[in-house]
Amino acid sequence: MKLVAPSTPLIGEVELPVSKSIANRFQIIAALAGENISFPDSVPEDVITLRNALTATTTEVNVGMAGTAMRFLTAYFSIVEERQVLLVGNSRMYKRPIEDLVEALQRLGADISYLEEYGFPPLHIKGKKLLGGTINMSASVSSQFVSALMMIACKMKNGLTILLNGKVLSRPYIELTASCMRQCGIDVHFEGNTIRIPS
Repeated sequence: MKLVAPSTPLIGEVELPVSKSIANRFQIIAALAGENISFPDSVPEDVITLRNALTATTTEVNVGMAGTAMRFLTAYFSIVEERQVLLVGNSRMYKRPIEDLVEALQRLGADISYLEEYGFPPLHIKGKKLLGGTINMSASVSSQFVSALMMIACKMKNGLTILLNGKVLSRPYIELTASCMRQCGIDVHFEGNTIRIPS
């Protein structure tokens, strides 16, 4: 096939699809700053699910089968002071383990308990001020667990240092979270296996 160059410059606009990974990170960051983000109607369903959860005023917050929302909101609601939430989903969600994230948050002082099977949603979360500090985590855990902790770190009294043990398999997604945070003016240091975010 022979390509023919246009005789005049091509001028126009192309609307790119919204990235679910980026949109959900910015939603959490914005919510922590007390702001909302508007998206076009064509955004992925998971983005809408997270937006609805962040603006919900009810005690029970249902994320259906949106795994990213469940993980990010577990961290988010743990640091929203004086807010109690029952974070629920559908039956498939209740088979997806979340113990590593919950345990990390509990070590940082979060008040989270399991409503049914240990290590799995649904969760009862009582928001409170977290002190932060330093925490060790396996580098093999879900990048969304690490990202969830990163995004709430600047709200912790002492900030947060995450020491990842082992080879970091999902570094690009952690770097994505760090990039989104930096674009919002949050100081993030990610070198080797150490992530440091001051308060």
